[in-house]
Amino acid sequence: METLGKHFRNLTQAAFKSHGFAQADVLARWPEIVGEAIAAVARPERIRWPRSAGSGQLQGGTLFVKAMAGRGLEVQQSVPLIIERINRFLGYGAIMAVKIQQSHEMPETQPARPAPAALSEPPRGIEEPELAAALQRLGGGVHARSPQDT
Repeated sequence: METLGKHFRNLTQAAFKSHGFAQADVLARWPEIVGEAIAAVARPERIRWPRSAGSGQLQGGTLFVKAMAGRGLEVQQSVPLIIERINRFLGYGAIMAVKIQQSHEMPETQPARPAPAALSEPPRGIEEPELAAALQRLGGGVHARSPQDT
């Protein structure tokens, strides 16, 4: 059985490379890499690699980040942390600098999850009590997991 993720990577590889993201995981896992506080106010736009970068591991890149208006200074203070976390995530010194552009656009964020309190009642319309209890436990477990657990 093949995973959908494998095919998705193959289909999107060219688009991500055009923006300098040889590894799309930096975009997909941005909140996990830099932390929720930074991800809430900034998002990566592209990576520009030096011209001398050959076909091997790309190093010395500049990450361009779009930050919410008025939050650029906060993101600028976090630049050493951003560089360190991305390089640790990739496993080598890929990023050497970060350039920040402030924007009035809100960074794309993941939709908020419904509160686990909404799962305190068993599902309606299920006549079998064992199935209703199992669905309630499953729903509570899904909503209790944090994004880092996935």
